[in-house]
Amino acid sequence: MDHRSAIFVPTATTRPAMALNHKRGEGSVNVQSLEISLKDLLSELGQTKTPLALKSDTMDSLTSRPSAQAVNQRVLHHNSELTNFVSRLTEEKMELRNTLGRLEEEIWRYRQKGAEQQNGHDMSENHVDQENRHLKARASWAKERLSLQLALNQMEKELYQCRADLRVERYRKSGIAGVGTEGNRDSIQRLYGKYLRADSYRKVMVYQKKYLLLLLGGFQDC
Repeated sequence: MDHRSAIFVPTATTRPAMALNHKRGEGSVNVQSLEISLKDLLSELGQTKTPLALKSDTMDSLTSRPSAQAVNQRVLHHNSELTNFVSRLTEEKMELRNTLGRLEEEIWRYRQKGAEQQNGHDMSENHVDQENRHLKARASWAKERLSLQLALNQMEKELYQCRADLRVERYRKSGIAGVGTEGNRDSIQRLYGKYLRADSYRKVMVYQKKYLLLLLGGFQDC
């Protein structure tokens, strides 16, 4: 018989070795499958991190924007301050007008008194000079008062315009869905800048008013 053509028949001694080799082959296949699955999971995890980071950045940017209620509250607060400021300016304007009326009446009386004293020829030259100085000083004060009044009127116009702009801006924002955009913030900054300039100008006017009232008190003491 030719041994090369003989059929291999497993015996009792060779069967355990064959079973062990078969198990090793199956284990190698399982390990490779697990490695491939692990690589796929790591790839999916890396792809998931990017949209999560973008979503986190988007949420942070949304939470950092002011809400519609906060913007409206600030606009209402500025509007209330401007309303009170205009009311105070109106009261101060009326007081200054009354003061100007009294000054004009005093100037008229001084002129009448000067005319009577000149007609009576009993006024000395020093007294005449003093009266003239008083008249000139009061006339200068009245001129400055008129200039201040015109400045106050101009400031009131600017304040009314600023109030109107704030009201229009508030109504415009109430009809817009997107709040907190760059355009809205720029508009609010411009309106707030107008308010700061008006308030600074108001402080200057108040200082001038105090100075003029102090000057008027000195004239009354004389």
